[in-house]
Amino acid sequence: MAKQGKTARELQVLVSEWLGMPFGDHRSEQIKILALNDTWRAMSARHDDQPDFRNNVISASILLSERYTLED
Repeated sequence: MAKQGKTARELQVLVSEWLGMPFGDHRSEQIKILALNDTWRAMSARHDDQPDFRNNVISASILLSERYTLED
């Protein structure tokens, strides 16, 4: 399957929808950034006390990396 190009805003909407968060929720923006920068591994160790947040970032990272690329 070829990856689709999406803008940063489109990717944030996708993350919000996947995680059931309202668009504009600061967590969806943070999750999108961590997922796109592939920094979720480093972040994951710092958020052991927040397993739901950590799992959301990991899930979003996998989905974004498998399906999408960031467009300008």
